[in-house]
Order: sequence, then C-alpha cells, then structure tokens
Amino acid sequence: MARIPFPIYNDQTAMKFKLKDPNGDRRGALQLSFAKKLPEGKMDWKNTINLSFSSEEEVSQLIDCLYSEKHEAPLFFKREQNGRSVNLKVDLSTLSPSFEIEEKIAKRSRDSKEKFRTIKVVLNKNHIIILQELLPVALKRVLGWDLPE
Repeated sequence: MARIPFPIYNDQTAMKFKLKDPNGDRRGALQLSFAKKLPEGKMDWKNTINLSFSSEEEVSQLIDCLYSEKHEAPLFFKREQNGRSVNLKVDLSTLSPSFEIEEKIAKRSRDSKEKFRTIKVVLNKNHIIILQELLPVALKRVLGWDLPE
C-alpha cells in the first residue's frame, strides 16, 4: 500500500491517504484514515476510522465536488458491514469546508453498548488544492492505469 505524503492536519484532527495495491482484477483503492489528537498532543493513528474507495464513480464524485464552482449540497458515502456502519460527509458548501466521518458499531449482545464516534477535518484552500492534485492520481490507481504491463 503506497502512502501519499499529503496528510491534512488540524488542531484536533487529521486525515491521511493511502493508495491500496490492486487485487486480482488489477484495480486498486484509495483509503482515507481519520484520527483525533491524544491529550499529549500526538495523533492517535492506532484508533482511526477508515474508509476505502474502490469504484471509479466514487472517486470521480469526489473530484467533481472539489472542482465544482457550486457546492449546493454535501456528498455522502456510506458503508455497512457486520454491524458496523461508516458514513462520510464531504461538505464544501459552508464557510468552513470539511470531511466528516462517523462510525457506528451496533450492540453485539444485550450487555454490550452501541459505539458511536465522529471525526471532522476542516479544510482550508491549500487542503482543497492538495486534494485536487491527489484524487486524479488515486483514480488512476483505482482503475489500474498506473501499473506496468
């Protein structure tokens, strides 16, 4: 998995990108990882919320959203698997554009509790420019176009 050296850091949160290597069908994926800051000031990369994009439609939607002049409504992406749901909201329509991810883990038994957490990474203009450069590269990996024959 290739790391892309453009993490986005804010006061209390951060977002990293990884390009996942292709599987049998020569297609890769883009993985976003979100973390919160620990009390001692370091980012908690061991307790992240991750979301992978392996379809060209989803990466294309992100690219389109970042280049669009009109940001009327946020983009939403959702994954559900084994009692865990992850929702990503990309909102560029506000004065403080952001990527906000939330994770919900359903109760496994009567005694366990439902877990819920959210991480919001606010973007500035430089972050958006970085994303505009990064996502077309990620799309090539998702499509398998960046691999030697």
